[in-house]
Amino acid sequence: MFKIINVILLGFIICTNIFAQQEKFGFKISGSDDIISDVYLIHKDLVLDSICVLTGPDGKNYKTYSFEYYDDGKLKRDYNFISFPMFNNQRPYWIPGYRKYFYNERGDADSISTGYWYNYQWHDSSSYRYDYVYNAVGKILSKTVFSNGVITQIEQNSYDSANNLILNKVIDPVLQDTTDNIREYDEQNRLILRKSVKSNHPDTFYQYEYQYDSTGNINCTVTYINEGDWYTDCKYYFEFDEFGKTVNELFLDNYNPVDSTWGLSQDIPFNYNENDQILNMGGTYWCCYNSDGNPDSLVDTHIIYSGYLGGRATLVDSYGNIIKLPEHSFGYTNYYYSELITSLKGRKENEINFTLCQNYPNPFNPSTTILLELPEDGKVNLEVFDVNGRRVATLINGFRTAGRYHIDFNGSRLASGVYFYRVITPNFSAVKRMLLVK
Repeated sequence: MFKIINVILLGFIICTNIFAQQEKFGFKISGSDDIISDVYLIHKDLVLDSICVLTGPDGKNYKTYSFEYYDDGKLKRDYNFISFPMFNNQRPYWIPGYRKYFYNERGDADSISTGYWYNYQWHDSSSYRYDYVYNAVGKILSKTVFSNGVITQIEQNSYDSANNLILNKVIDPVLQDTTDNIREYDEQNRLILRKSVKSNHPDTFYQYEYQYDSTGNINCTVTYINEGDWYTDCKYYFEFDEFGKTVNELFLDNYNPVDSTWGLSQDIPFNYNENDQILNMGGTYWCCYNSDGNPDSLVDTHIIYSGYLGGRATLVDSYGNIIKLPEHSFGYTNYYYSELITSLKGRKENEINFTLCQNYPNPFNPSTTILLELPEDGKVNLEVFDVNGRRVATLINGFRTAGRYHIDFNGSRLASGVYFYRVITPNFSAVKRMLLVK
């Protein structure tokens, strides 16, 4: 059974099967997971190498994520680096960490460990761990979170006969609180209700109700229940074309129960290119693509709100990994891809291919080494750029013979942050990301 991994970069993971995966990708009518999917397919058998999220008016506040894979293409580690701005022009404060994934024989990620950066190197940590249990069809039955050997959270899932998730029970042993995330479906297995109820506050919760008209359009009403009293919070109305693509969203907010009027009405059209890829939503959200057809950057210029979907995106590669990206705030998100780099153990001793390897160590301070393999003679250009595209160093610019090169890079004159190194030859080009942490 073909498995996928759905990684939410804010700290959650879901594993499921993908036998009902849609053939085309984009903002389309979805199944039981949510009413609309937001999937981007990664083409050319590439994998997601890294993500850089720039926020703030000057783009100095950012988060970066990088990914490492096993030889079979399954996700091995995801690294995150979050910068916090400091006052009085001090350098940003960084919190780097990673998660490592372990799989059972069926291909499910049944355990995730964590690690941290200390004294200029990575360290495995046994203090924080996730464990998963699956049913016979690969659905998660339970998730257990450990911190220093103590269980801090338990999730238990229940499904109906159609394998739709109907209850996600989250238990907090520390606060002695339970949250029931409830879902209901119609006879066509379409989501019609989604709500969360806490045991400590059973009369206060939000709920989403979904109604479908004869053409397949969806009306979503969000209500807020406070101590048993019902309040209408907002409404969403989605229109779809004959292929199931979202073409328009109407958002209503600030409901006045006295005269049954809405104080805010926002119309959000969706525009696509000839490949059914989303180009923009409502004039506040744009997506650009590279020459391979993969998302290159997402630009979100909204300050308060940009609709039900917001700036979400989910990337799917050909190896079964599904990486769900964090919701966007005001700013820019850039994506970088690479070919799957497998172990060199299977190569013949003298076999050399065009290869630009990940620098080591990474992160580094202040020096790191880049391995470059050239199977033929020719002109080579290897340069380093900052996140704004400015060249900060030229490591090679001239003729080189075939062979393996270990190139040292010293960033002592540079500020902490994300940098990119790019190699260009007549028959090969590649880009990698590296992180300088001082």
